Amino acid sequence: MARFVLNTHKGIANVKQETMSHEFLRKYILYARLNIQPVFSNVNIDKVTHLYSDLRKESMSSGLPITVRHIESIIRISEAFAKMELRNTVTIEDIDEAISTVLDSFMGAQKYSITKNMKKKFIKYFKKNNTDIILFLLKEMYNERARAFHSTYIYMDELSRRVQNYGYNLPDNFFSSNELKESGFEFDSNRKVIKRVI
Repeated sequence: MARFVLNTHKGIANVKQETMSHEFLRKYILYARLNIQPVFSNVNIDKVTHLYSDLRKESMSSGLPITVRHIESIIRISEAFAKMELRNTVTIEDIDEAISTVLDSFMGAQKYSITKNMKKKFIKYFKKNNTDIILFLLKEMYNERARAFHSTYIYMDELSRRVQNYGYNLPDNFFSSNELKESGFEFDSNRKVIKRVI
């Protein structure tokens, strides 16, 4: 049930729905409410504390209205994810999902330039795998290049440097991956460039 809710939130269309009766769902929710009281470990609390510290710094430098309520939301949402799976411990995955949800929601209400700047600063907090982050950086580079130089390609070395600046490495199979193709790019191995497929 938890996975369905998360996938629905992310807009994933092809989710296999398991049919459950209203009675079963009612009992499930009631059981979770009465019997499941998720708690945080010290390690998990540290991650939320570091996020709050970074958000406060951003708030002081940019004037964005970041308050304790954002952290409270992350804590409550993390607990809700644990409850949905009938767990009494909040996992790091619950916190990552909650952080992504709150940051996505907050950034979605800001101007494009602010959102772009915040995504760069807080990319490490989003629940994404390395490939998702690399594709995000590639698209950002492509848009920058297209606006400034009307260029339609990115050199492999340029992407590698940008990715390393964010503390990641390009996987060996990235340039032949389905994710790259599905994102509308292709790799020219002769010229060592990534091109947008028009």
